[in-house]
Amino acid sequence: MGTTGQSTTDEKLDGRQRPSSMIRKWAFLLLGFFLIGIFMFVIAPWIREMPAVKPIADLIDERDLDAGALFYTEIEETSEAEVHLRGVMKSYSREKARHKKGSSDPRETE
Repeated sequence: MGTTGQSTTDEKLDGRQRPSSMIRKWAFLLLGFFLIGIFMFVIAPWIREMPAVKPIADLIDERDLDAGALFYTEIEETSEAEVHLRGVMKSYSREKARHKKGSSDPRETE
């Protein structure tokens, strides 16, 4: 703002915004929508076809997984994996304890 009291284009004139300020704001809004569209319809599909991403994306499509889910507790494969991992960890703990004791009792292998 100069010493003569003139306002800049971003300031209000008589309670209304200057037309150039409104045009600039609409232009930035439209530019934002355009950039989001470019990402959605050009960049994201290109990334999906990259060799590092394509196998994962195909697996998600094949198994109809909700890739946007934060927690996968409601997916059948997750519960099956949990049961399997718990069984593996139990048998590992038993094996480790048996080797630590040095026992050869056949009843401990069951």
